[in-house]
Amino acid sequence: MQTEKKIDLTKERPDPDCPNCKGVGYLINAENKAEICICLLKSRAIVYLTPEYVAANTLRELDVTEYEKKNIFMLGPQAAFKMLVKSILLNTGMIYTHKTVPTFELLRIYLAASSANQAEAIQWNEILNVDILILYLVFDTPNKLYGSIIRSVIEKRKFQSKYTWIYSDKHFETEAFQKLYSTELGEFLKTSVVSGFFKKVNLAE
Repeated sequence: MQTEKKIDLTKERPDPDCPNCKGVGYLINAENKAEICICLLKSRAIVYLTPEYVAANTLRELDVTEYEKKNIFMLGPQAAFKMLVKSILLNTGMIYTHKTVPTFELLRIYLAASSANQAEAIQWNEILNVDILILYLVFDTPNKLYGSIIRSVIEKRKFQSKYTWIYSDKHFETEAFQKLYSTELGEFLKTSVVSGFFKKVNLAE
């Protein structure tokens, strides 16, 4: 779940059985100009998205201006989280690289990179520099390092104008969240939402 993705146009393929474009990938519109076929758009989306979002539903009419270029804390059902992420990424034109990292993976990569592990150092650099980092705070056991590492990542990315999205099934003000990720992280997120540094999104069923 921690692979950075951007579009590799060499891997996209139109549907050879598409009834619209007959497998070409493009159509000629009323103005006699070529336009991309929906089958090729779907292929491009599959190449672009990391696997956990491919099967999610899409909100085609979503107003992405509410979410673009913002740090976001998302709270609610996982299906709604995946649908929102997929919709934002696709509706912004697939222009942003993105990487989804569970908390335990973040900790593992951080510790390995700190030990001069070259491969993990590369992954750590991706975490700091990818356009949109999505931190997946679910299914964790308590660890006193989580809070400080997550906050450090957020602050380092801030200085590079990179955005961090956090998904959790627990509100950051609850005892359950703070027991897992620390009271300090809960307070940091609370203050960040109040100040506008983070946008809190309550996901519907």
